[in-house]
Amino acid sequence: MVSQRIHVDRARSIDNVRYIVGYPNPSLVDVDSRFDQLRSLGVEYIVLEGGSSIGGLRVLGKGYRSVVILVEAGGRLAAAKIRRADSTRDSLVYEARMLRLANTVSVGPILYGFTDDVILMEYVCGSNILEWISHEDDVSRIHGMVRILLEQAYRLDRMGLDHGELSRAERHILVRSSDEPVIIDFESASVDRKPRNLTSIVQYIAFRIPYITGRRIVEADRVRLIDDLRRYKQSISDESFYRILEDLKLTR
Repeated sequence: MVSQRIHVDRARSIDNVRYIVGYPNPSLVDVDSRFDQLRSLGVEYIVLEGGSSIGGLRVLGKGYRSVVILVEAGGRLAAAKIRRADSTRDSLVYEARMLRLANTVSVGPILYGFTDDVILMEYVCGSNILEWISHEDDVSRIHGMVRILLEQAYRLDRMGLDHGELSRAERHILVRSSDEPVIIDFESASVDRKPRNLTSIVQYIAFRIPYITGRRIVEADRVRLIDDLRRYKQSISDESFYRILEDLKLTR
């Protein structure tokens, strides 16, 4: 049985861990270079825990373009996002830069560092937004979380950064046990298109969640809300944002 906490230097010689680092085909990439990149970012240990599995070992997640593993760096837990060997993207540098930009308005996991094939960032321990809402009975807590999330989306809109995938919020928003939402995965983000972060999340919260769960977590006049979302798209401002909060009865 492989230890759940493995020093990076030892991990180099473990086939199953090398498979994770070079997933899904280590022969396509220089796996040792990727271990070197982890070390250059200060990663000392790989921690085999998480909700997904690769080769019988636990990882935090795996997607179409990357694998995310739990690591220890500088004495703290962190998440290391590693580019898949078969990814259509040449590097993770663009995504890291988009995350760094989001961090300037206090959105997203904190970026610690990056290389061509690895992004080292804050480890966010939480449930995806759909699971969290489905298991939370306290409406005031839900409303508080949604308000914070909308404020984050608004800050991204104001700076002109569009996440690009928030219409599928359950894949890209985690909620901590403290009720704080965290927007993740900025690989499709862009500053070259009109941002629609707030409108995507409002539509998800107001329309998509009731469709999926049969439960309405915010009360709003549909016609008025759609009209105000249209106005917001035309003019992203404090006034148009506050009007949407009023529509959703989330003003304080």
